Amino acid sequence: MTAAEIASVLSRNRLAHADEDEMQRAIAEVLAGAGIPFEREARLGRDRIDFLAGAVGIECKIKGSRAAVARQLYGYARFPQVGALVLATTRAQHRSLAGVILEKPVRVVYLGAP
Repeated sequence: MTAAEIASVLSRNRLAHADEDEMQRAIAEVLAGAGIPFEREARLGRDRIDFLAGAVGIECKIKGSRAAVARQLYGYARFPQVGALVLATTRAQHRSLAGVILEKPVRVVYLGAP
């Protein structure tokens, strides 16, 4: 499944997001319900991305500056097992992170403020 398809599945669902744990639980339920296989807290080197669905990394963000989140996504994009990224976020400023990092597509699913 592509990052665009996963972003579409996530955006069609109401995702609880009072905090990152709740958002992650809601995303896990949506992915499972859509029959999308995933690994939660997938290890990438010394880091962990919230989800890895095939070659699509999914990161959840409630807080964080645009620059800090961009650095985190860049770090994930360095790994060959990550072919694309989806950022699920409540921060309007994070929407500008959609595009390409290290030749890998980045989709943003904006959930609105909690």
